[in-house]
Amino acid sequence: MRGEEFFLILATIVAATTVVHGAFRMIGKYLETKLRLKMGGKDDEHLIAEIDEMKQKLHHHQDVEERVAELEERLEFAERLLAKKEPRVLE
Repeated sequence: MRGEEFFLILATIVAATTVVHGAFRMIGKYLETKLRLKMGGKDDEHLIAEIDEMKQKLHHHQDVEERVAELEERLEFAERLLAKKEPRVLE
């Protein structure tokens, strides 16, 4: 077998594999869509509930970030005040 024949056979195998893989993916998506329609969208309710839960967690996270930023500002303010004051002598 010469180099050209080997390359031609290899290219044919790669092309056939690519076409078959694409066909199987397309069939899989079709069957998945058909199954979802058959289920009547029950899966969507679960996804909506999960999205709502994630939104609540995001809002909580944003609230915590705001509180931390406020505490950082207060701490910096207190540090500036302490740096300005002269040390007191205890009597």
